[in-house]
Amino acid sequence: MKKTYLISLIAVFILILSSYSIFAQSSDKILLTENIKVSFVNQEPDPAEPGTFVDVRFKFENIGLETSDEITVELLPEFPFSLLPGKSAVTKLGTLHARQLGEDGVIVKYKLIVDKDAVEGINDLKLRYRIGNNVWIEPDEYEIQIQTHDAILSIDSIKISPERVKPGDKASLSVSISNLADSLLKDIRIKLNLDNSPLAAFGSSNRKTIKDISSGKEIEVKFDIISEPDAESDLYTIPIGIEYSDELGKAYNITGSFGIVVGSDPELYPIIDSTEIYNSEKTGDITVKFVNMGLTDIKFLNVNLKSSDKYKIISADEVYIGNIDSDDYETAEFKLFVKKTKEENIILPITYEYRDANNIEYKKQISLKLPLYSTAEAKKLGIVEGNGKVGIFLVIIIVVVGLYIYRRWKKGKKLISFGFRKKSR
Repeated sequence: MKKTYLISLIAVFILILSSYSIFAQSSDKILLTENIKVSFVNQEPDPAEPGTFVDVRFKFENIGLETSDEITVELLPEFPFSLLPGKSAVTKLGTLHARQLGEDGVIVKYKLIVDKDAVEGINDLKLRYRIGNNVWIEPDEYEIQIQTHDAILSIDSIKISPERVKPGDKASLSVSISNLADSLLKDIRIKLNLDNSPLAAFGSSNRKTIKDISSGKEIEVKFDIISEPDAESDLYTIPIGIEYSDELGKAYNITGSFGIVVGSDPELYPIIDSTEIYNSEKTGDITVKFVNMGLTDIKFLNVNLKSSDKYKIISADEVYIGNIDSDDYETAEFKLFVKKTKEENIILPITYEYRDANNIEYKKQISLKLPLYSTAEAKKLGIVEGNGKVGIFLVIIIVVVGLYIYRRWKKGKKLISFGFRKKSR
């Protein structure tokens, strides 16, 4: 009986030892050897950023029923982690009493440098410990999260061709973006907001999607746009938004804006509208008409007539006109005295300056021809009338001479008649 009891007791003891051995061999960042449990508490910040610092904390607990003395901990940092200069990787914990658990556990903290070239994502960190002079025990590696700063996708440039979009015309818009992170970026969605402009996407949507961009790479996204035919010339602000995700699934978005100039080159044509001068040695007014035949309005038009040895400017030589709407005109008037000349034309050199609706400055010169005629040519062409006073004077002379002849004739007739009567007596 005693023998059977002893055998049963030995069997139970063996079973207890086996169970403890199995439990002690389990590890998921928790290692139970010599009754010591090591767990990773946290990292600050989480995630860490390349080129900065990170604090890591580990908790040591004694889950056994016996005290463990002279516990030594050593951190084993590898790239991208390193200790601060002058700091030791070894920490002396001293003694952990039996069942020293939970809040009573001992926290070990290390401040580490994260290399500026650290790879985004999960990076492993190792440590080891020992009790007394026993062998070192190395738990499984611990995972430290590293992630670059939020501004990891950059809009490098936005180009428009042509640089100024004419009303009713198409243009090509290219957006260059680059991945400044050290890891892949994915699900990039680019959107142009054209709602408050006279522009629309042409041939495709105002949204583009890119599957991914590798680290350090740059891509170009193209949009085709078109301007409304009646679009007013102006600078229009276009908002742009980009959404994307990193490899860890964290979502980002960036917004910005850029300008598109809508307009065309002004088409301003000056012509001589009317003149009072057809001969040399005459004084009169000359009216120059400025016709805006373009699609854009004109502002601040100023006109200057240059002097010449062929004429003398009686009025001011400069006229400020101001604004001329598209498909409209304004005039400038000058008073001149044309000197004696045998030339058939007088050249009027005119300089005019203005700005378009987008405030772009223009300065142009033109030479207008003022035709001159002889008196006979002017009368023949009906440009000038004959001398009315001379005609009236001739008519008066004719009438007077006629009356004089008529009276002389009448008087002679009476004398003759009177002589006949006297003779009959």
